Amino acid sequence: MKLAPTFYHYFTPLKTVVLLAFALIFAEQTQAQDVKITPRNGNTLYVGVENPVQVSVPGIPSENIWVASDGIEIEKLDNGLFNIRVDQPGKVTLTVHGDGFQYKNFDFEVKALPDPMKKTPDPVAALKMSNGLLKMDGDMMAAEFKQAVGLGAYLPNTVGTAPVGIVSYNFVYVPKVGDPVEVAVRTPDFNDLAKGLLDKASSGDRYYFQTVNASVIGEAEGRQVNSLVFHIK
Repeated sequence: MKLAPTFYHYFTPLKTVVLLAFALIFAEQTQAQDVKITPRNGNTLYVGVENPVQVSVPGIPSENIWVASDGIEIEKLDNGLFNIRVDQPGKVTLTVHGDGFQYKNFDFEVKALPDPMKKTPDPVAALKMSNGLLKMDGDMMAAEFKQAVGLGAYLPNTVGTAPVGIVSYNFVYVPKVGDPVEVAVRTPDFNDLAKGLLDKASSGDRYYFQTVNASVIGEAEGRQVNSLVFHIK
Protein backbone atom coordinates (compact mmCIF):
# COMPACT_ATOMS: atom_id res chain seq x y z
CA MET A 1 0.00 0.00 0.00
CA LYS A 2 1.44 3.42 -1.04
CA LEU A 3 0.89 6.24 1.40
CA ALA A 4 0.26 9.79 0.25
CA PRO A 5 2.69 12.44 1.60
CA THR A 6 1.38 14.13 4.69
CA PHE A 7 1.28 17.86 5.49
CA TYR A 8 4.13 17.23 7.93
CA HIS A 9 6.45 16.11 5.12
CA TYR A 10 5.78 19.33 3.19
CA PHE A 11 6.09 21.49 6.30
CA THR A 12 9.46 20.20 7.49
CA PRO A 13 11.62 21.72 4.67
CA LEU A 14 9.65 24.98 4.86
CA LYS A 15 10.11 25.08 8.62
CA THR A 16 13.86 24.56 8.19
CA VAL A 17 14.12 27.45 5.74
CA VAL A 18 12.14 29.77 8.02
CA LEU A 19 14.27 28.86 11.03
CA LEU A 20 17.46 29.46 9.06
CA ALA A 21 16.18 32.87 7.93
CA PHE A 22 15.39 33.86 11.51
CA ALA A 23 18.82 32.61 12.61
CA LEU A 24 20.55 34.74 9.97
CA ILE A 25 18.53 37.82 10.95
CA PHE A 26 19.35 37.24 14.62
CA ALA A 27 23.04 36.78 13.80
CA GLU A 28 23.08 40.06 11.88
CA GLN A 29 21.38 41.89 14.73
CA THR A 30 23.81 40.39 17.24
CA GLN A 31 26.76 41.39 15.08
CA ALA A 32 25.40 44.92 14.77
CA GLN A 33 25.23 45.17 18.54
CA ASP A 34 28.96 44.34 18.71
CA VAL A 35 29.96 47.45 16.74
CA LYS A 36 32.16 49.53 19.05
CA ILE A 37 33.53 53.06 18.73
CA THR A 38 35.84 54.40 21.43
CA PRO A 39 37.09 58.01 21.39
CA ARG A 40 40.66 58.27 22.70
CA ASN A 41 39.80 61.60 24.40
CA GLY A 42 36.85 60.27 26.40
CA ASN A 43 33.20 60.35 25.36
CA THR A 44 33.38 63.92 24.02
CA LEU A 45 34.67 65.32 20.72
CA TYR A 46 36.47 68.69 20.77
CA VAL A 47 36.35 71.52 18.25
CA GLY A 48 39.34 72.31 16.04
CA VAL A 49 41.60 69.36 16.91
CA GLU A 50 42.05 65.77 15.83
CA ASN A 51 39.82 63.45 17.86
CA PRO A 52 41.14 59.88 17.47
CA VAL A 53 38.46 57.20 17.69
CA GLN A 54 38.99 53.44 17.64
CA VAL A 55 36.35 51.40 15.78
CA SER A 56 35.99 47.62 15.86
CA VAL A 57 33.52 44.98 14.73
CA PRO A 58 34.31 41.37 15.76
CA GLY A 59 35.07 39.23 12.74
CA ILE A 60 35.32 42.19 10.32
CA PRO A 61 38.79 43.33 9.11
CA SER A 62 39.52 47.01 9.70
CA GLU A 63 39.84 47.71 5.96
CA ASN A 64 36.12 46.89 5.60
CA ILE A 65 35.04 49.36 8.31
CA TRP A 66 34.22 53.02 7.63
CA VAL A 67 32.93 56.01 9.58
CA ALA A 68 30.69 58.68 8.02
CA SER A 69 28.94 61.87 9.15
CA ASP A 70 27.57 65.00 7.48
CA GLY A 71 29.81 68.08 7.41
CA ILE A 72 32.66 66.52 9.39
CA GLU A 73 36.23 65.80 8.29
CA ILE A 74 37.04 62.12 8.86
CA GLU A 75 40.48 60.61 8.14
CA LYS A 76 40.88 56.84 8.09
CA LEU A 77 44.19 55.55 9.50
CA ASP A 78 45.30 51.96 10.15
CA ASN A 79 43.92 49.22 12.39
CA GLY A 80 40.45 50.72 12.85
CA LEU A 81 41.68 54.16 13.92
CA PHE A 82 39.97 57.32 12.57
CA ASN A 83 40.68 61.02 13.13
CA ILE A 84 37.55 63.17 13.52
CA ARG A 85 37.65 66.97 13.13
CA VAL A 86 34.61 69.06 14.08
CA ASP A 87 34.20 72.81 13.42
CA GLN A 88 31.60 73.81 16.00
CA PRO A 89 30.19 72.63 19.33
CA GLY A 90 26.89 70.80 19.59
CA LYS A 91 26.06 67.19 18.81
CA VAL A 92 27.13 64.91 15.95
CA THR A 93 26.16 61.46 14.79
CA LEU A 94 28.88 59.11 13.56
CA THR A 95 27.74 56.18 11.43
CA VAL A 96 29.90 53.05 11.42
CA HIS A 97 29.28 51.05 8.25
CA GLY A 98 31.03 48.59 5.96
CA ASP A 99 30.99 45.15 4.43
CA GLY A 100 29.62 42.19 6.37
CA PHE A 101 27.76 43.95 9.17
CA GLN A 102 24.79 46.23 9.80
CA TYR A 103 25.54 49.93 10.19
CA LYS A 104 25.18 51.57 13.59
CA ASN A 105 24.85 55.22 14.66
CA PHE A 106 26.65 56.78 17.63
CA ASP A 107 25.81 60.22 19.05
CA PHE A 108 28.54 62.40 20.59
CA GLU A 109 28.61 65.77 22.27
CA VAL A 110 31.03 68.30 20.77
CA LYS A 111 32.65 70.87 23.06
CA ALA A 112 35.08 73.75 22.69
CA LEU A 113 38.59 73.00 23.91
CA PRO A 114 39.24 73.86 27.54
CA ASP A 115 42.02 76.40 28.05
CA PRO A 116 45.13 74.23 28.50
CA MET A 117 47.58 77.11 28.26
CA LYS A 118 47.53 78.33 31.87
CA LYS A 119 49.58 75.37 32.96
CA THR A 120 50.52 72.52 30.64
CA PRO A 121 52.68 69.46 31.16
CA ASP A 122 55.81 69.01 29.08
CA PRO A 123 55.11 67.69 25.58
CA VAL A 124 56.19 64.15 24.78
CA ALA A 125 58.09 63.59 21.53
CA ALA A 126 57.61 60.41 19.46
CA LEU A 127 58.47 59.06 16.03
CA LYS A 128 55.81 60.04 13.49
CA MET A 129 54.90 57.35 10.95
CA SER A 130 53.58 57.85 7.42
CA ASN A 131 50.06 56.89 8.59
CA GLY A 132 50.09 59.64 11.25
CA LEU A 133 50.55 57.34 14.24
CA LEU A 134 53.20 58.12 16.87
CA LYS A 135 55.70 55.48 18.04
CA MET A 136 57.65 55.63 21.27
CA ASP A 137 61.27 54.53 21.27
CA GLY A 138 62.53 50.96 21.60
CA ASP A 139 63.17 48.06 19.23
CA MET A 140 61.80 48.30 15.68
CA MET A 141 62.16 46.34 12.46
CA ALA A 142 64.05 48.14 9.69
CA ALA A 143 61.09 48.01 7.27
CA GLU A 144 58.81 49.65 9.82
CA PHE A 145 61.37 52.26 10.84
CA LYS A 146 61.76 53.32 7.20
CA GLN A 147 58.06 54.31 7.20
CA ALA A 148 58.82 57.18 9.59
CA VAL A 149 58.45 60.74 8.26
CA GLY A 150 59.66 62.82 11.20
CA LEU A 151 58.88 63.57 14.82
CA GLY A 152 55.54 64.44 16.38
CA ALA A 153 54.49 65.40 19.90
CA TYR A 154 51.51 65.35 22.19
CA LEU A 155 50.54 66.76 25.56
CA PRO A 156 49.85 63.95 28.06
CA ASN A 157 46.42 64.08 29.71
CA THR A 158 45.37 66.87 27.33
CA VAL A 159 42.75 66.48 24.60
CA GLY A 160 43.66 66.78 20.92
CA THR A 161 46.99 67.15 19.16
CA ALA A 162 46.82 70.73 17.85
CA PRO A 163 48.34 72.69 20.80
CA VAL A 164 51.86 71.26 20.44
CA GLY A 165 54.42 70.69 17.67
CA ILE A 166 58.08 69.82 17.07
CA VAL A 167 60.48 72.68 16.27
CA SER A 168 63.92 71.06 15.89
CA TYR A 169 66.09 68.09 16.84
CA ASN A 170 69.38 66.36 16.10
CA PHE A 171 69.11 63.11 14.16
CA VAL A 172 72.01 60.72 14.93
CA TYR A 173 72.63 57.52 12.96
CA VAL A 174 74.93 54.96 14.59
CA PRO A 175 75.53 52.03 12.22
CA LYS A 176 76.42 48.61 13.57
CA VAL A 177 79.76 49.01 11.84
CA GLY A 178 81.16 52.47 11.19
CA ASP A 179 81.14 55.98 12.61
CA PRO A 180 78.07 57.90 13.81
CA VAL A 181 76.56 60.54 11.53
CA GLU A 182 74.60 63.52 12.90
CA VAL A 183 72.15 65.76 11.05
CA ALA A 184 70.42 68.86 12.41
CA VAL A 185 66.71 69.00 11.49
CA ARG A 186 64.79 72.25 11.88
CA THR A 187 61.34 71.07 10.85
CA PRO A 188 59.06 68.33 12.25
CA ASP A 189 59.53 66.20 9.12
CA PHE A 190 62.85 64.74 8.03
CA ASN A 191 64.98 66.77 5.62
CA ASP A 192 66.76 65.11 2.69
CA LEU A 193 69.89 64.32 4.71
CA ALA A 194 67.85 62.68 7.46
CA LYS A 195 65.84 60.68 4.90
CA GLY A 196 69.11 59.39 3.46
CA LEU A 197 70.19 58.13 6.89
CA LEU A 198 66.74 56.64 7.50
CA ASP A 199 67.01 54.57 4.32
CA LYS A 200 70.23 52.98 5.60
CA ALA A 201 68.47 51.31 8.53
CA SER A 202 69.47 47.66 9.00
CA SER A 203 69.70 45.16 11.82
CA GLY A 204 72.01 46.26 14.63
CA ASP A 205 71.89 49.99 13.82
CA ARG A 206 70.76 52.60 16.33
CA TYR A 207 69.07 55.94 15.80
CA TYR A 208 69.03 58.77 18.33
CA PHE A 209 66.88 61.90 18.39
CA GLN A 210 68.51 64.39 20.72
CA THR A 211 68.07 68.03 21.76
CA VAL A 212 64.41 67.77 20.79
CA ASN A 213 62.56 71.11 21.05
CA ALA A 214 58.78 71.41 21.03
CA SER A 215 56.45 74.42 20.88
CA VAL A 216 53.18 74.89 22.74
CA ILE A 217 50.59 77.33 21.39
CA GLY A 218 50.33 80.32 23.71
CA GLU A 219 53.95 80.14 24.87
CA ALA A 220 56.61 82.47 23.45
CA GLU A 221 59.49 80.00 23.86
CA GLY A 222 59.81 76.35 23.03
CA ARG A 223 60.68 73.59 25.46
CA GLN A 224 63.39 70.96 25.29
CA VAL A 225 61.67 67.61 25.70
CA ASN A 226 62.53 63.91 25.82
CA SER A 227 65.11 62.24 23.60
CA LEU A 228 64.36 59.06 21.64
CA VAL A 229 66.45 55.94 20.93
CA PHE A 230 65.55 53.25 18.40
CA HIS A 231 67.36 49.94 18.02
CA ILE A 232 66.88 48.27 14.63
CA LYS A 233 66.19 44.54 14.90
